[in-house]
Amino acid sequence: MRPFTVQWGPTWPGITAVTVAAYPETGMAELNRRARAATSSVPGLAMRPAESRFWAHSTLCYVTEAFEDHRLNRALRALRPERVDVTVDRIHLVDQRQDPIAGYYTWDVIEELPPQPLHDPHGPRRARSASPWLRYLLRDAFGAVPVTGDASMDVRALALAYRIFALQGPTRYAFMFEQAVPKFDPGPDLRARALESTFGVLAAAVAQADAQATPERGAYLLWTAMHGMVSIELTHRDRTELPGWSIASDWEGIYLDGVRAVWNGLAL
Repeated sequence: MRPFTVQWGPTWPGITAVTVAAYPETGMAELNRRARAATSSVPGLAMRPAESRFWAHSTLCYVTEAFEDHRLNRALRALRPERVDVTVDRIHLVDQRQDPIAGYYTWDVIEELPPQPLHDPHGPRRARSASPWLRYLLRDAFGAVPVTGDASMDVRALALAYRIFALQGPTRYAFMFEQAVPKFDPGPDLRARALESTFGVLAAAVAQADAQATPERGAYLLWTAMHGMVSIELTHRDRTELPGWSIASDWEGIYLDGVRAVWNGLAL
């Protein structure tokens, strides 16, 4: 799909929100159709039925409580902001969260894709891979962990940071370890840089225990244990608790026990 231009305006005051219309609607409707088709192809994702006619709009603000809106309506009609032409030349896949009390949305960008012909065999390779890009976010989480010089303490702190990172954004975490763009290979150089910024931090912490040893093996065993336990927790923590299943009452404790068991098994 090629980039296209829409005109934003006018501003519409409504009962529960203030919105801006997009015209013409054809480009946005086609983009919505393709986005729905791509999303529906992902196993495990269920979508609401499509609207009979897609409404292309942008919401400026929401109403969080009842109020006399006639003054706002009159003020917006008197203001009548100019309409603006905007070129849609990229698509963002976001992890979006709504704060129902504050009345606004926040989001993290997971993937950025340029619109392109669906028949282009090189299309997916023009996109940025989500997995290496997201690992830079994990790098920042690891970078916030202070280095004490005590290998076991530093490994424990990094393991906790890893789990917190996953729990704060399960969707983001899932994209790190799956192919966000099917058949896309970001190349060994990019993957190596992304891996060094995350796995390399853990390997450096392990190396503190024995400067003569090669830390990658021990760090890999720790990493796989951390990843496995976190992934299982994300799968089961929001499900109905099994009768007599005590693990759910202490996810963090079990996780740290597992990390400690692997660390002790390394005998560094």
